[in-house]
Amino acid sequence: MILSTNQTFTISKKAGLSSTLIVNNSFPGTIVNTRIGNRLDTEIRLRKTTGPFNITLSAQDLLKSNKDRFNYMLGALRIKDNYYNDTRSVALVLTYSFGKQTVKDKRDHGTGSHDVKED
Repeated sequence: MILSTNQTFTISKKAGLSSTLIVNNSFPGTIVNTRIGNRLDTEIRLRKTTGPFNITLSAQDLLKSNKDRFNYMLGALRIKDNYYNDTRSVALVLTYSFGKQTVKDKRDHGTGSHDVKED
């Protein structure tokens, strides 16, 4: 079972600043003879909007929390495994909006059916 949340906070409307927090947590479960522990994935984004420009700074797994914990049971043998998958990253994204992105509604698209005559 996985619980996901995505929350955006407006820091300042006047300055065009917002922040987004994304958290995914998978709860413990058992598959055949393997028990899988919690896994927490986190991401935070800071966005600045200025006219048609958007600047987004995002960071993932700053808490080093992306760990897999396994317990294997093979008869009397029990194995515990903690595996850290280093997914820490920082990204800077620049985007530009090229104006209105809507399609015109009032286009004259003839189907040609009025040219067909019945004998």
